[in-house]
Amino acid sequence: MGTSRIRKTDIIFVGRTLDIDTDGNFKLAGTAVTADAGELNIMEGVTATYDELNLLENVTATTAEINLLDGFVAAATISTTGKAAQVAGADSRVVKIVLQDLNGAAVAARNSVLAYISSDSEGIVAAGQTSLAISSTGAAYDVGFLIQLTQYKAYQLISSSAGDGVINVDISTSDTSSARYLNLILPDGTRVTSSLIVFTT
Repeated sequence: MGTSRIRKTDIIFVGRTLDIDTDGNFKLAGTAVTADAGELNIMEGVTATYDELNLLENVTATTAEINLLDGFVAAATISTTGKAAQVAGADSRVVKIVLQDLNGAAVAARNSVLAYISSDSEGIVAAGQTSLAISSTGAAYDVGFLIQLTQYKAYQLISSSAGDGVINVDISTSDTSSARYLNLILPDGTRVTSSLIVFTT
């Protein structure tokens, strides 16, 4: 015996009428809703409008493909935290990097970004005679890993295994009178540049 609809509800869900059949199954605009309550509750804090949600109509990505964004490095903060152990003939500062996900939280798994040092805030002019190294200053745990790609030019940085997105580096230069900025290239190509790193104080 087929299922018959006993009534049509007055519930409007994202602009469409929500129907309930005699077995208590939901249908949205005639299509059965298979999500469970927990999955539907994920939308509780969604503020997107009907038109904004409709932008997803032609999305062909699978759940697995969308989940690739989980933990994706979308932003980073850079701050100078103090004076580092000195390198012979140079002055050094500790710079703390925190890699962040799409929600602005520190990434939980190891991630990697490209780094280089510039002499301008636009990240256009590469700085010479300035090096990066993983910091050991005050470090009580893993603070990341560094691979030097080109001396004084480019580095691959990998975040801490502690699940806090941290990379602590020492930036050292023998030319303390010149401007120095640390630049990160995120996976999507976005550049994040530090404020001016001051060596003379």
